Amino acid sequence: MAKKGRNAGLVALRNEALLARYYYWSVICERRFDSVLDILSKQEFFITEATIMRELLHHDEFLQELIRNKVTITQLSMAYPEWNWRPNTRFGYDKKQMRLF
Repeated sequence: MAKKGRNAGLVALRNEALLARYYYWSVICERRFDSVLDILSKQEFFITEATIMRELLHHDEFLQELIRNKVTITQLSMAYPEWNWRPNTRFGYDKKQMRLF
């Protein structure tokens, strides 16, 4: 009998993308933790902040690998071409200003 519920393979892919986006917003764009959680939960993945924090804890080694390897936007865009990896420069904010939000 087939197991009911969420497809484990799809959840694993979502979690990998979630961690890559977390890395992008927090490390590359230097956004505050609460701001990153808000973006990921309400604009990009539509899951609760508690779920995001749980996945960050469970998959910390993947996140640490991204940080250790200093993965660039170019590398992220090659690995995940469906996402927009360009910083939003429409309003002319720099990283120092964005840390306030």
